[in-house]
Amino acid sequence: MRGTSRSWRPPPFPEEALTEKEHRVLDLLAQGMTNKQIGAAVFLAEGTVKNYVSRIMEKLHAHTRTELALRAARRR
Repeated sequence: MRGTSRSWRPPPFPEEALTEKEHRVLDLLAQGMTNKQIGAAVFLAEGTVKNYVSRIMEKLHAHTRTELALRAARRR
């Protein structure tokens, strides 16, 4: 197989793609919080946080929660 995973880089982090609330949820996710913990921190139901995470993953073209957290941590 040509092109190893080492040569792959995620697309640039599109800051403008996220709302202020999505940025907050993403920051907490990057800290390792669960959906329930994030919900308590930002006063949202756990299901709503789940929806936010799904939307953020779509916007940032992330395939897993871990990938999303790593990309968020790198942008700091």
